[in-house]
Amino acid sequence: MDKTFLLRLLSFFVGLLLLGWLVSLWVTTRHNVTNDKLFPLAGKHTCPFSYQMLPERVQLIKQIIRKHRASIPSYARIKRLPLRFCFFRGQAPVIDQKGVVYLDPALSIPRVAARIVHLAEHQFDRIVFVRGQDCTRQVNTALMKESRAMILEWRLWRIFGVKPLKGERFVLSLWAMPSEKRAKVVWRWLRQDAGPKDLLPPLKRDYMKRCLKRQ
Repeated sequence: MDKTFLLRLLSFFVGLLLLGWLVSLWVTTRHNVTNDKLFPLAGKHTCPFSYQMLPERVQLIKQIIRKHRASIPSYARIKRLPLRFCFFRGQAPVIDQKGVVYLDPALSIPRVAARIVHLAEHQFDRIVFVRGQDCTRQVNTALMKESRAMILEWRLWRIFGVKPLKGERFVLSLWAMPSEKRAKVVWRWLRQDAGPKDLLPPLKRDYMKRCLKRQ
């Protein structure tokens, strides 16, 4: 068989392999860009007076969440949330009813990313109080939802590389417990207004006030 023909045939197959690799790379890249639009409205909004948008910081937050998406069970649903972000020094991390997340720019990127996942959980597992129903029962349900979101946030601390501060080290003791027990322990702390105060605000009292106002 002619050597020139063999060389041409070999070049043809090498070209096909190279073309296949390039197509695969293009499809993968396109899939990541088009199908993984984490928080699609971030950056397409304005913030209240004195608050900043900080788009570069938002991109870093999204990067770490996207990188560890396999560790976030609810990633597929939270990524489509129309969350927007506004920053102000000293601002406690909260989310309003319109999906605007208010954050302190001084907090580390990994810590903020974990809190955003926590807040995003509440967009699906909402804490609401209904008129005409027993407030003690409603508050206990709300605290259970809060405890689940807290456990997720603290688990992401480990994955994102957040080091607990001095008053937060009790979180480390939670990981010695069976996974199914952790949320129940935090739930009990919240119901009893017990546990470390640095990370466990008096939510029971606040929730009870909110519920009673609805009655």
